[in-house]
Amino acid sequence: MGSMEQIKQSFDSILSKFDENNNLSSDITSIKEIFQSILYSNEKYFAEPDFIHHCVFIFLRDWYLNLLEQWRHSVQLDNASCYAFETIPNLFIKISNHISDKNVSILKQLIFHKSLLNELNMFFEEIASNGKYLQDPQIKSLDNIFRAIHRLEKRRR
Repeated sequence: MGSMEQIKQSFDSILSKFDENNNLSSDITSIKEIFQSILYSNEKYFAEPDFIHHCVFIFLRDWYLNLLEQWRHSVQLDNASCYAFETIPNLFIKISNHISDKNVSILKQLIFHKSLLNELNMFFEEIASNGKYLQDPQIKSLDNIFRAIHRLEKRRR
């Protein structure tokens, strides 16, 4: 665990690897490096707007959106993608444990993202129309996304 600036520099370093090599998303070591940098950060950083405003969180949200789209279209996710699909929502729920007046607007921008909400809506429509996904073990990964959305929604009132 380091200072917030050290962790943000670590995020930058990790993201530069993704920029250099587009298929790095299949590299489980780099994927775990991102998640461990966040998970083992000092919990007080999650209340800081500068921390959660880092582009790594947008990268993770967009990556999750891409994985959700693939999953919804019955694309078989590899081990690294399954790990990310399960872990990214865990990070968002952890961040949502630290909602404050200082960071709520950034969190709303991050999680109340139109494309993500539209994809989740399509997921619900498919469940309602034909029960798709109900027996799929990957459905568990959505629980924490819904919890984070719920916490932010409660914060709006």
